[in-house]
Amino acid sequence: MKKLILLSIGLLLVIIGLFFLGLTLSMTIDPPPEENEQGEEVPGDSSSGVCGMVICVPTFWVPAGFLIYFGLQSKDSSSGLGDVASILRSYDEISIEDAAEMLDLSERQTEKKITRCIGEGMVLGKIVNGIFYSHSKLDYFQKRTDWVERLKDVSDVLIAYRRVGIGLVAEKIGEDVSTTERLILECIEERLVKGYLSTKQHVFYTQDYLDQLDDVRIGWTCRKCGANHDEVLLPGDFGTCNYCGSLSGAKGTSIVDPEKEIAYEVIEL
Repeated sequence: MKKLILLSIGLLLVIIGLFFLGLTLSMTIDPPPEENEQGEEVPGDSSSGVCGMVICVPTFWVPAGFLIYFGLQSKDSSSGLGDVASILRSYDEISIEDAAEMLDLSERQTEKKITRCIGEGMVLGKIVNGIFYSHSKLDYFQKRTDWVERLKDVSDVLIAYRRVGIGLVAEKIGEDVSTTERLILECIEERLVKGYLSTKQHVFYTQDYLDQLDDVRIGWTCRKCGANHDEVLLPGDFGTCNYCGSLSGAKGTSIVDPEKEIAYEVIEL
């Protein structure tokens, strides 16, 4: 980039100098006629053209020469960077050590070349702790960090309430219910919180809360049709099968069978 800028400006000054050279040569060879005191037209003085040539032309060509010289001297500024940039573009992340081995260079030389590639805009990325990360990888890390922070906010609410409805959690974190449910499941998967989410009841229970209760059923199978349900049945609670309408409850809960009109006690978890 630096080389291109220097050469471009130098060539532009050369062109401008050529324009003034032609103009001063024209004034020197064929100066415009002048009038004497008697009003007669006489040949013009070529000295103005010579002065213009001596003063104006070097004004452009001398700096142009310097710019072109330094531009040509900087021709090696990007030498060898093409291979480096090509390797960096092929990986979202690569250690300086691995890149140095591919380039058959020392790690110090490789790091300098990578830094130059980044500085000259040949690649987008950053070196962190001896590893080059592409812009897309850094963007992923940032999004991942933001996501983990979001999950941390959710887990703090869950731990504080221990037993809480998804709607309340959604209100606390400013999200809709479906997004909140997904965030809670992510919290459980990432082990930020231990517990159980009943998607049917839309309630989350921490494991500590459930461990302190006796005779809790975490999910149950209908004793009549065999359908599985993810409801948490606390002592005294009962659930209705979505498929056959049969009732089920926590251990020790008395339930009246509406068909047989008799009461039975749940004796199994």
